[in-house]
Amino acid sequence: MLKVVIGLIVINFLLLILSITSTPNAIFLSGKAILTEIPKSTIPALVLLNNSPNDLYRNSPTSLDSSCYSLGPFNSAVAAQQVGRHIRDYGLAFEIRSIRSLETLRYLVYIPPFENQAQAQQTTQDLQKYGIKEVNIITAGRYKNAISVGFYSNLTQARRETQHVRYLGYDARQSKEKSPLEVFWINYDEPFGSNTPVMTWSRSIEPTATIQRIPRNCG
Repeated sequence: MLKVVIGLIVINFLLLILSITSTPNAIFLSGKAILTEIPKSTIPALVLLNNSPNDLYRNSPTSLDSSCYSLGPFNSAVAAQQVGRHIRDYGLAFEIRSIRSLETLRYLVYIPPFENQAQAQQTTQDLQKYGIKEVNIITAGRYKNAISVGFYSNLTQARRETQHVRYLGYDARQSKEKSPLEVFWINYDEPFGSNTPVMTWSRSIEPTATIQRIPRNCG
């Protein structure tokens, strides 16, 4: 009988050892596994995603819930890029485009060239008698022997002075002096009603520019 009891104890002990070794990396309580440790080789590695263009909001042709704008003009590419970075950090896609044109610097009011300098000199003296002070004879170029009545940054002022000289009996005219100008615009899309603070960013980065936010077609 004693041998039978000892045999049963040995068998139970072996069964217990077998049950433990058959469930690797497990914690047991009252004979039941309550937590199993997953082998490290089966855990996927954590992948950090960069803020790539695919992650940014961009209007799709079928979307009806987007607002699309052009922001500008910026006087420098650097300022446009800085505002663009704010837009990108806000989660929106953008693109910068440049526009080149001729900027009117000032307006010249003048009397067309005379046949000789003596005639131009006499007209200059006459105009000074009428109180017109900024009178000069142009001595070279296509306006040689013409009379400059003055330069004006404002078209309204130039027109007013032109009419004044014409009233005195002289054939006054006006011309524009232009210079090449390049400005930059930002195109961006946002979900409808987002009210992205682009104007605040623009004013802080380029306070001297007159920035506008103009709605555009999202197509």
